[in-house]
Order: sequence, then structure tokens, then C-alpha cells
Amino acid sequence: MKLALTTILIAMATLFIYSCGDDAKKTTGEKDTRTGITKCGEDINQKECKAGQYCASEIFGTCEAGCSSDDNCLANQVCKISAEEKVGVCENKEVTGTTN
Repeated sequence: MKLALTTILIAMATLFIYSCGDDAKKTTGEKDTRTGITKCGEDINQKECKAGQYCASEIFGTCEAGCSSDDNCLANQVCKISAEEKVGVCENKEVTGTTN
């Protein structure tokens, strides 16, 4: 019983860490190095979608213009998706301050 509980706690902690994604980089000060290139498709159909594209079909490896998350955009961009849409566009991040 103790082993099962320990295993569950470790699994939950691991999922929590991986779910942080880019937010973890923001809080640790780690530089965002996203290239916007993402894998799309399975086996022989696997392709790479370029920055500004998202994977429209995992089965056929089809990339289309737009984004479904920040991962589809360059490091200095964010994916803006309107409330009624499922696909957005990559837009430059707003500059909030200057560095000297």
C-alpha cells in the first residue's frame, strides 16, 4: 500500500512539473529559446511544422498556417487566439521595459 501511494505521488509531481512548460522558464529566469518548429504526424508521415504553423493532422502530418499554442511561435512571440476560434496567429510580445 505504501509503495502504491508513493508511486502515485511521484507520478503526480512529475505531471505537475511537465505541465508548467514555458511558465516555469518565466519564474526561473531561464531564457526562452523556442524556435517555433514542432513535430507533426506519425511514423512515415512525420514532418516538422515551421514557426507560424501548427499541426492540423497528426495522422497525415499536415501543417497549416496559424498557431494552437505559443510552441508554434518564435521565442519573442505569443499565440493569440480569439474566443470563437481554435487557431490563432503569432504576434510579437509587447515590450514592457528597457534594459541597459
